[in-house]
Amino acid sequence: MQTTNHNTIIPTSLFAGEHGAELDLQAIAFFAASGFFPENDTYWKGAKWQELNFEAQPWRYAPRDISLADAVDEFATLFHTIVEEQTRGQKTILALSGGLDSRTLAVAMQNIGRQPYTYSYRFEGSFEETYYGREMA
Repeated sequence: MQTTNHNTIIPTSLFAGEHGAELDLQAIAFFAASGFFPENDTYWKGAKWQELNFEAQPWRYAPRDISLADAVDEFATLFHTIVEEQTRGQKTILALSGGLDSRTLAVAMQNIGRQPYTYSYRFEGSFEETYYGREMA
């Protein structure tokens, strides 16, 4: 039996007036299924990502002569600081895909003492469902 939940997940009242409060349901459905927005879509009809102007902001490349261990330490410090600042005093939801991004965020949140709400999903017929040819519980 299929049920429909009518709770508002995205608080449209926060964005009314900026781009209008009309959600782009087709773009959101694509995002929910794939994990990214196609082309320049966003959550909102009429709000699209703009093309990047690389001439206005040229790339800069100034490599430093540091070891891999130092680079990893600098990254970890910076990453943990950003995660701590962005989650401080907030309830956090973390989508666990099994990929490097979600695993890195999960470890960072654990290291700074955060306990996010987590979720994951799988598709019918996916590798997890038919692992070695047998159905998983």
